[in-house]
Amino acid sequence: MKSVEGSPSKEEETPGRKGFHKSQVAAGARLMIQGLGLDLNDPNLIDTPRRVAKAYREFCAGLYNADGSLEAILGRKFPSNHDEMVFSGPIHSVGVCPHHLVPVEMSSFFAYIPTGQVVGLSKIPRFIKMLSARPVLQEDLAKEIADKFMEYVKPLGVALLVEARHGCMAHRGVHEQDTTVDTVAMRGVFREDVGMKEEFHHSVARRKRHSNGG
Repeated sequence: MKSVEGSPSKEEETPGRKGFHKSQVAAGARLMIQGLGLDLNDPNLIDTPRRVAKAYREFCAGLYNADGSLEAILGRKFPSNHDEMVFSGPIHSVGVCPHHLVPVEMSSFFAYIPTGQVVGLSKIPRFIKMLSARPVLQEDLAKEIADKFMEYVKPLGVALLVEARHGCMAHRGVHEQDTTVDTVAMRGVFREDVGMKEEFHHSVARRKRHSNGG
């Protein structure tokens, strides 16, 4: 449903303390365009505030999912006799740098050891994408992904590697386009057992070789 400028539709606004307010985001984009000395009547810029607001609603979609959504994603488990590592990756997601509000592109490698029950395979990327899509420090994101999975699924352990390219490093400041930042989170048996930790890192290396055609 279309909305009149400055009067967003119900679908475009999420009321509440942490709600998304399209009109405010669009107004901020409009002020930025003016602050840059650009002409808001330029045909290329007339609709830019609305497009920016729509883009940031998508970039920050994880902000507007309550903990109930985690329950919806991870709450349903299936009985399984598998008691060794379940590995998934690379899982691609996009977050936002909280310091500059520019996108962060991430690839995650995730593993867990079930305890008689597993989650649906599609739930792992859904879970990671949901927690990634918001302004969050990469270091805190890795910790939260591991801790939330342990809380909701209660496996023997979780291992996670998040590799990220930060727009704030690539396109400003140090201008390091090829630099990636890695964060690791280990829980349970992956933290306690060196062999399990090595198995996870070997799986990551093997998947990377396969992805690169090696």
